[in-house]
Amino acid sequence: MEIWVPDGLKIAKAFVDAESGGVNEIERDGWYRFNPEKDACVWANGRIFSYGDGDGSPLSPNWHRALFSARRLTELMQAAGLVDVTPLDRARVRGHDHGWINMGFSGTRA
Repeated sequence: MEIWVPDGLKIAKAFVDAESGGVNEIERDGWYRFNPEKDACVWANGRIFSYGDGDGSPLSPNWHRALFSARRLTELMQAAGLVDVTPLDRARVRGHDHGWINMGFSGTRA
């Protein structure tokens, strides 16, 4: 099984860094095209919760429902009975590529 999600830890760190006057990593993110003000809070909300397909419809299948870190995703996959849970290289992404915040893991059934 493979799971690909935005990395919640990277999102949270980038948001805190930008808001506290540190390095602004969010400027290199393609999602900025939906955020003309380049506001770090708007960016973080968009990356955490998504905005569906851009039309705001709650029926869109593209709403994020949870935030994951590598630790939490690994624990959940193992709790579901998967073994050999390992991170995947971003070059192997399936589905939508979230860019530098993309996180993938694979595991097999025991």
